[in-house]
Amino acid sequence: MIPAQNSSKFTFLRYVAHAISTPSIKPVPHRNVHKVKGHPSLQKGGCHEVHDIEDLVKVGQVVKGCSYFAARSMAQDAELVFCPYNYIINPVIREAMEVDISGSIIIFDEAHNIEDIARDAGSIDLGEEVLLHLQTELGQLSLNDSMTYQPLFEMTQDILSWIDRRKNTLVKREFQNYFRCWTGDKALKELEEANVSLQSFPILQECAKKAIRAASEAESDIAHLSGIAAITLEGLFSSLNYFFAGNGTRAYDYQLALQRFVKKDEGGWTTTFNLWCLNPAVVFKNIAESSQSVILTSGTLSPLNTFSSELGVQFGTCLEAPHVIDVDSQVWAAAIANGPGNYPLNASYRTADEYAFQDAVGSSLEEICKIVPGGCLVFFPSYKLLDKVSTRWQETGQWSQLNAQKSFFVGKVIYYPAW
Repeated sequence: MIPAQNSSKFTFLRYVAHAISTPSIKPVPHRNVHKVKGHPSLQKGGCHEVHDIEDLVKVGQVVKGCSYFAARSMAQDAELVFCPYNYIINPVIREAMEVDISGSIIIFDEAHNIEDIARDAGSIDLGEEVLLHLQTELGQLSLNDSMTYQPLFEMTQDILSWIDRRKNTLVKREFQNYFRCWTGDKALKELEEANVSLQSFPILQECAKKAIRAASEAESDIAHLSGIAAITLEGLFSSLNYFFAGNGTRAYDYQLALQRFVKKDEGGWTTTFNLWCLNPAVVFKNIAESSQSVILTSGTLSPLNTFSSELGVQFGTCLEAPHVIDVDSQVWAAAIANGPGNYPLNASYRTADEYAFQDAVGSSLEEICKIVPGGCLVFFPSYKLLDKVSTRWQETGQWSQLNAQKSFFVGKVIYYPAW
């Protein structure tokens, strides 16, 4: 762990994603934030001086305060902040979370997928029904504030009209899937036909900023966009801002696409408006220029020269260490299809609950432990299966047999993906 100088110097913004994904946690804006921040356990010398998401949640429950807003407030003064990739890379989320990267030292761990994440951050996929919903809200709000919402309403209406005109020109790509795309000048021209051009975009962008700001700051009695509509508008303008950057030269790094297909789960046809970023440098270069330094770490970044080219930056310092493992004498990779007694080791949903499978896994591990001189690290596809086999082995005596070979410890690691 990294020691903190005081409670506000070390926090985890991952709590934001945790709060969204956990139904039992319902953030109440700014409720008792000071009580969470000032709790003795989070102060210097407290048991949670170096704290994580779960610690903040527990403190919030004790003082009946909102750990979500406490984490955001503490991050403003923190010297070290942990957060998912997209809090830094995605400009929409970065602005919403008020993450200021100017002058910061940014460290991306497990950075081998940073290119895909940067491309995703610069892209947008909007279904026709989502645009229709946005248009409806903008139309209603334009009755009260035409200066802000009317241009956005007309823009959305023009995009929908463009989609309607282009539907019949799509080319069949596969069964029940039609597609067409444009890039560079052709993409610029298509958007111009939807009345979204280099000339009109700055005006539309100012209107969008006002609408988004109103949605994020509005009191309950002031008419504003719903959360979903605001996110839709913000995502659309984030991608369009990259697309029109450099006086339209970035259009060659984008693909404007229109798709029409049948939804697999719901059935029925749907059409999507897509603006896909093809070059991660479009997004990443802005991050590199805004921050003081960017450090990328991973075990699989090689070759570094192509990686640098993809991201559009030159690495001032590169360190490529040799692997600590001798692959000729220390590594043996294999897939073991059957256990003792020739029982198939198939951990599919259908067979994982069968005692015969669980017993076969236990017997296989026992045989492996007998041969391997050092320790063994065993991963399971889910905690549910881990709990099931552990219970089964304790009931059958397999657990004791395994412990006779090696000391067994069960641990659960919470993994936070780079969203």
